[in-house]
Amino acid sequence: MTLDIKRYHDLADSLLDLEILMREAGVWECEKPEEEAFKSRVPFAVDCMTFNQWLKFIMIPKFKEMIELGSPLPRTSSIAEYASEAGLNLSPENERKILHCIRSIDQILSQ
Repeated sequence: MTLDIKRYHDLADSLLDLEILMREAGVWECEKPEEEAFKSRVPFAVDCMTFNQWLKFIMIPKFKEMIELGSPLPRTSSIAEYASEAGLNLSPENERKILHCIRSIDQILSQ
């Protein structure tokens, strides 16, 4: 298996893990932002959505689309750094699990 194919598989697995962890933490059911929010040019759309909304409605779908289309994946990622700074407003255990998963995604993308 080539490195790129392995990255796609590993990323798909980690995205599924992230969704499961978000569901278990009760943040997957966050409200969909207004359409205007999807036009934000600010990193992580912090001007118009929560980080959990950004994960669910922007990051996860975008990476799934890239995997399905075989599009090139980013070569660097620092999503966990922002997530740590922003705070996820979760119990310490849920926050630890989700941050660990996001760090895994960063590592996969930075290979």
